[in-house]
Amino acid sequence: MNTTESMHEKIAKRAHQIWEQAGHPAGAETDHWLQAERELHEGQAKNDARNGAVEPAPKHVVQKTPHSTPYAPKGVTTDSLHHQRQR
Repeated sequence: MNTTESMHEKIAKRAHQIWEQAGHPAGAETDHWLQAERELHEGQAKNDARNGAVEPAPKHVVQKTPHSTPYAPKGVTTDSLHHQRQR
């Protein structure tokens, strides 16, 4: 049995537990499956981080780059300046 199958089985078992805890509602299978996936993947990521197997990804930081044409007056786009220079 490969790892994907065992993860699939773990998700199925957890989704079934969630369904039972919710009182056996009809039509919530996808929600329960996604919740089980999320819980198991988050748990696996925490275990990996504790064991040093995976370093957490850095948060994405938006960096503003300086304007390519610092001398452009307000309301003038760099695209319009580029077209003016090529004429």
